[in-house]
Amino acid sequence: MHINKRFKNLILLGMVILIYLGVYFRFSNLENKAYWGDEAYTSLWISGYSREAVKTSIPETKIISFKDIQKYHGELEERKGISATVNRLATEDAQHPPLYYVFNYIWTQLKGTSIASYRSFSAFIGILILLATYFLGLQVFESQASAMIFVSIVAISPFHLIWSQEAREYNLWILVIMCSSALFLRCLKFPNKIWLWVTYALSLTLGLYTHVFMSLIIGVHLIYFLSKKSIRSSRKRLLPFMLCLLLGYLLFLPWAVNLFNVGFDAAGWTSKSLTSLTYSKIFVLNIVRTFFDFDFEPGNLLSYLGILILVIVIYSAINLAQNLRKNNYLFIFYLCIVPIVPFLLADMIMGGQRALVSRYFVSSYIGLELMVAATIVDKLRFRLSILITACIIGLGLLSCYYFNQSDFWWNKNFYNDNLPIAQIINQHRNPLLIIDNNMSLAEVLSISYNVRPSTLLMRTSDSLTLSKIICSQNDIFLLNVSDSLVSQLNDEGYEVFSEFKEKQKLWKISCNLN
Repeated sequence: MHINKRFKNLILLGMVILIYLGVYFRFSNLENKAYWGDEAYTSLWISGYSREAVKTSIPETKIISFKDIQKYHGELEERKGISATVNRLATEDAQHPPLYYVFNYIWTQLKGTSIASYRSFSAFIGILILLATYFLGLQVFESQASAMIFVSIVAISPFHLIWSQEAREYNLWILVIMCSSALFLRCLKFPNKIWLWVTYALSLTLGLYTHVFMSLIIGVHLIYFLSKKSIRSSRKRLLPFMLCLLLGYLLFLPWAVNLFNVGFDAAGWTSKSLTSLTYSKIFVLNIVRTFFDFDFEPGNLLSYLGILILVIVIYSAINLAQNLRKNNYLFIFYLCIVPIVPFLLADMIMGGQRALVSRYFVSSYIGLELMVAATIVDKLRFRLSILITACIIGLGLLSCYYFNQSDFWWNKNFYNDNLPIAQIINQHRNPLLIIDNNMSLAEVLSISYNVRPSTLLMRTSDSLTLSKIICSQNDIFLLNVSDSLVSQLNDEGYEVFSEFKEKQKLWKISCNLN
């Protein structure tokens, strides 16, 4: 079937509109959703203060106001400088290299320290990702039209939209993955251009200083290089490639040594095992969420629309397997599989859910998008291709719109509760929030962005003595305290009412003693 010029122009116009919408969604309503614990730590590290400083500023049984901890939001006049930011990461959170935090420090020096300002840096990177997506698409498909199809898919992907509105390093990592992979393929095509190899080596270094799992992407490049006999046997490619890897790791060595000394503080919950059925559901759900995401849980009726996406992904995988010998299609296969396989094996052998943490495997989801784009390109003359494109675009746009309008999202976990909890507290004139002594600093910092600065704060253990003065002057709330403390207060004659009981628990104390 011949596609005339007018139809091609309409397709191009449609792609441009999709890209425009992708940019719009990335910058729209940046402050809607909860500024959750990980993002709160972003602001803390940028401020240059330590976890211990936060803990010390909230002494047990002493009443302070939330205004006293606002300096940990990274406010400009309270910052200790870029060197302090790097030092805090090096000593307390070395598993997160400093590049993103240094860039966001500079960005917010210019843009301010609101939640929108912190997140707008990731949104800006989201635009650069679309440019990098086109560059990578050109190297993989060697066609401008095919590259534009890939860009269109990424532009309206809810997966990419999430990380474009997060004050975390993952969007910068996505950008570096795309740039380094495009440069890698370019270097193999033009091995005599030294400046290309130097730029590639620099991209590897930037990647390592963005996220320690950049080594997984380097593994993709290495395996692809070694699997192509025509490439690995070429001395003009082998020597510069190995030198690039060596240079990248040598430049990263200072931080690597520090990481070895400090240790890798892996999230403990990832080692907790799930049933095989639950594990499989979440794994499939993560794949579907790359293209379609209504913040649904497994079993939700809306999730059944994801079957369309799953069918498309399976069909695309079959198409990819049948065309592995095609130029660079083997690279797509490795990009999908290599980063996640070690974690799948670890989960199978030791138990756990490491392979379900989608942000660790952004490269695999980039690979999925390339795989679907490859199917559309290969089947461009068939009606099936039009149907696949319509499903991807339609469900992607609906997902982006729903995300844009929502105040809550699955990646925020229980931090979503901070918004309604803060709304309840803010309705009262002189609220005092009492938190459990074991409540994490991330939770305290997160909720500090939502309650009024004048709100009073106190942390306590399982025993609490309330004075009549406090009772007469304040509306008292308990957040995430133990059941034994609630029982103790009831025994002492206080009335404790449940105000909010979801993943987090909020009680209000009535001081009308029995």
